[in-house]
Amino acid sequence: VAVAGREDEVAAAIAAALAAAAPRPASVVFEGLDARDPWPELIRRHWPGRAQLRTDVTMRSPAIDLAEGYEGWLGRRDRKFRKEARRTARRLGEEGVDGRLTADPEAIVALLRLHHRRWEERGGSNVGAEAQGVLTEAAAALGATGRLQVALLEGPDGAVAAELVVRAGEAAVFWGGGFDPDWAKLAPGMQALLLALEDAAAAGVREADLGGGDHSYKIRLADTDRPLVWRTLLPVGRLYPAIRLRLAPKHLRWAARDASRRLPDRWRARLDRLRGR
Repeated sequence: VAVAGREDEVAAAIAAALAAAAPRPASVVFEGLDARDPWPELIRRHWPGRAQLRTDVTMRSPAIDLAEGYEGWLGRRDRKFRKEARRTARRLGEEGVDGRLTADPEAIVALLRLHHRRWEERGGSNVGAEAQGVLTEAAAALGATGRLQVALLEGPDGAVAAELVVRAGEAAVFWGGGFDPDWAKLAPGMQALLLALEDAAAAGVREADLGGGDHSYKIRLADTDRPLVWRTLLPVGRLYPAIRLRLAPKHLRWAARDASRRLPDRWRARLDRLRGR
């Protein structure tokens, strides 16, 4: 965080402090930043001595414009999407499925269970066991203000879909979600997302970030893109060649993963399952 107009001074102080650390850093990694973020380049510019900055991965991050409200956004979607959304909502209702927004601890448990079940067939999720404690604590602190909520769809036998949304001011971020594969034909995950979107728009949210990844459903919902980048700053010195060799396997893995994201969804799912095995 910097006072507007004094970013160069802050970047110079950060660069000097990092370069003076013991042991001296061989690389500095900036993970998952907004592609427009100026800090990696500012810190490189002020690094004592020479330093190179490479972009390791670029990932799409679709976003939804809610400035005209939920109905305004929905009106910009194609007719087929609107028809499908209404039909699946009606069919879920006929099956006894209701939706609500909540920050109860039970909703966090249901969210994580559905998330992991959804990802089982795709090689597993990278959300670890510590997530439940972190999310439960966050929900207790932010739930009463509406800044963290789970859009939860529940049927006669329990939760069938959940989507976690975090809000700040006029922005909302979809952290993640999941659904019961047994209900896949009725697209409950999409209905949970729509429930959360409608609630966010009613609360004054003007932009909803769907998170990194160019999944087809995100592209279908999005109005714009806010790309994310992973960048590495490499100080140039006598150890520079050795560091580049040491980091080469990781950078090659990132490049391969970046390339795989451009594949059709069905091929990506197969690769995820193979990686999981």
